[in-house]
Amino acid sequence: MNKKERFEILSEFKKSDAWTVLEKEMRDAILQAALQLTDQGGNMTNEEIHFRRGAMWAAQKFLDLPDILVSRLENELLLDAAQQGKPITSKLNGDATASTIN
Repeated sequence: MNKKERFEILSEFKKSDAWTVLEKEMRDAILQAALQLTDQGGNMTNEEIHFRRGAMWAAQKFLDLPDILVSRLENELLLDAAQQGKPITSKLNGDATASTIN
C-alpha cells in the first residue's frame, strides 16, 4: 500500500461511524478514570497513581494517532511532490483536520 492509499484510508477512517463510536467510548473511559483518580487518590499508592495516569496518557495518545498519521502522510506526500517538481496543492476539507493531496 502506497502513501496516498494509506492517507486516503486513514482520512476516511477518521470520518467513519466506527471511529466516532470508539473515540466517544475512549473519551468517556478517560474521564471516568480521571474521576476515579480524584475520588480515590488519597487511598492509592504512588505507583498506582502513576500507573493510572500513564494509562490515561496512553489512551489519549491512541485517540491522537489518526490525526498524527494523516498529518505525517500529508507532509510526506507534499514533500515527495515537491521533490519531483510537481505542483503542490493541499485543500482543507470541511472538518479542517485532513487535506486532500492532488
